[in-house]
Amino acid sequence: MHSAYHTLRAVALDLSKRLPGHSFEEIYSQDRDEVFFGFGRLAGHLVVSCRPDLPCCYLHSAVKRAKKNSADVLAHAAGHTIHNLTIHPSDRVLTFHLSAGFALTIQLFGARSNVMLTSPDARIADAFKRSKELTGHTPALSAPGVTLSPEGLVTAVRSLTQSTLGAAVKKFAPQFPVIVILELLHRAGLASELPIALMPVDSIPALTAAISSVN
Repeated sequence: MHSAYHTLRAVALDLSKRLPGHSFEEIYSQDRDEVFFGFGRLAGHLVVSCRPDLPCCYLHSAVKRAKKNSADVLAHAAGHTIHNLTIHPSDRVLTFHLSAGFALTIQLFGARSNVMLTSPDARIADAFKRSKELTGHTPALSAPGVTLSPEGLVTAVRSLTQSTLGAAVKKFAPQFPVIVILELLHRAGLASELPIALMPVDSIPALTAAISSVN
């Protein structure tokens, strides 16, 4: 039951309301199949189990780090802020969209369960399991996550400060054909090749409205 898709979807909905805006303060493991994520301003930990017989994730309010047999993991994810969270529309894959264009993907596939950090160029920067083997490669995901809200899409796009506007929209909204992306950016008065770092703050409402008009 804990690993069923509909249970995970309910968990993802709850996490999407509680975690955005919080940063990973500590990430550690004290079991070869479990990862614990601690937050600076949020009580409790996010627990991810990669056990083949019980792949799941949940918030736990009473986790205490052991003094022995505990090790930091996914070091490159520490300090990143969570912008939003999506779940695959038909599979047990959660994706946390983080600051600076990074993403943390939780795959709950039984014996193949894993937690991976991907960089802005969509390559694996670190992984809980098989890190040496996977780092530098592109993750083989079955499909993109569910559609973000217009506000969530704009927030995610603005986090890719090293990207251009058109490329960032395509990354977070792969369901949009290129011609649709060009049209919505035209409606917002923005160029596809505009660097995210140079995107005017006062253009956010126009971009949000343009996305809403085609969503």
